[in-house]
Amino acid sequence: MNAISTNSLSSSLAPQLNADVPDTCKECGSDDLVEDHAQGDVICRNCGLVAAERIVDLGSEWRNFENDDSGTDPSRVGGPNNPLLESGPSTVIGGGAVSDSRSLNARLNRAQNRHSTSKSDRVLLDAFSLISQYAERSYLSQRVIDRAQELFKLYFDHLTLNPQGGRTRYLKEHETVSVVAASLHWASQIEGVPRTFKEMSSLTQVPKKTLSDTYLKMKQSLKLNQLNKSTEDFIGRFCSYLRLPHFFISKALQVVQVCRDVDGVYGRSYVTKAAAAIYTACEKFGDEELKRMVRLQLPKVSGVEIVTIVNTFKIMKPYSDKILASQENNVHSK
Repeated sequence: MNAISTNSLSSSLAPQLNADVPDTCKECGSDDLVEDHAQGDVICRNCGLVAAERIVDLGSEWRNFENDDSGTDPSRVGGPNNPLLESGPSTVIGGGAVSDSRSLNARLNRAQNRHSTSKSDRVLLDAFSLISQYAERSYLSQRVIDRAQELFKLYFDHLTLNPQGGRTRYLKEHETVSVVAASLHWASQIEGVPRTFKEMSSLTQVPKKTLSDTYLKMKQSLKLNQLNKSTEDFIGRFCSYLRLPHFFISKALQVVQVCRDVDGVYGRSYVTKAAAAIYTACEKFGDEELKRMVRLQLPKVSGVEIVTIVNTFKIMKPYSDKILASQENNVHSK
């Protein structure tokens, strides 16, 4: 009697995964296939052929709703592991079917929350939650959130770990918020959607100087290779806020290229140079209505005082006129 290998037996009995589902019916060639979730079959609606059997449903076992206040989560698989946390997945004690704070399950659940999560992970989870909240308010993507969490963890380790790998201290609340703000500021630069110190300070309520100091300390300590923010990044974003056509973005970028190293412009902040370049392009090519709108809205969008913008514009103007004069003639001749 020939022995049946375990591999061949398990492969013959194993349910098919979704990768095995055919795209078309092999009988009639129709692509109108439907899945019977109860039976695990894929059926052709055109001829009725069972195109595949015993398909594994990879969807969620239960559905959760925002207004579901039963206090229990029917999912048995738990959430995804966060590689930035120090502890791995563990068994979670549910709150029980009865919503009574005195029930045994509820008391066990509270005790587990106190003791099963390390102090380091509690600090990280609180910080990560704060990063997500601030990022959502500022319409930053999940990529920025992930990057900010990574930066926070790296700097948290730098500040608190000793050479043996133990924690020497933990961040105070105001330190945590400052590092969160600096992490978001840096992450937004790396992912190409920079925010100014003024914007981030307004968002997080961290003083601008504290934010700036924390950010510089992080950069010096971590020394990561990263994409630096640039004037060009801010030009695109400010023009988007002002709903300016792409024409003005391209002209502002030309102004920056010409005036980047001019005395009085070189050394100014990226934000000031971006605002002044946009102002220059609009003064040169915009109609009176657009000019009025830019004079009113650009300081609000950029966070730069109109006096500073105009003074920088006056320095840029003689140099920008040389490159924009011929283009102005072309625009008016069309």
